[in-house]
Amino acid sequence: MTTGSMLVGLVWPKGTTPVQINGKRGVAVPEIGNVLQGTSVALVGGYEKWGKRIPSGYKVDGDIDCLAHAPNGDIFVIGSVERVGA
Repeated sequence: MTTGSMLVGLVWPKGTTPVQINGKRGVAVPEIGNVLQGTSVALVGGYEKWGKRIPSGYKVDGDIDCLAHAPNGDIFVIGSVERVGA
């Protein structure tokens, strides 16, 4: 994700899974549905500095490399997702 010109790693809500539908990548978010490339959403949450380690209380399935090496360790932890203009 980019915020202005800054790259930021994202941590999606628990139960979110990656999807690819009709050639578009995205995620299936519980209670929201599919959020695909080009979908407008509002992400509510906050920033955390992860550095090179997972903070206490978080579990990462798979490779943490993409999160551990985010620029400046900036990770945005998503608390809720809302569709915009739907």
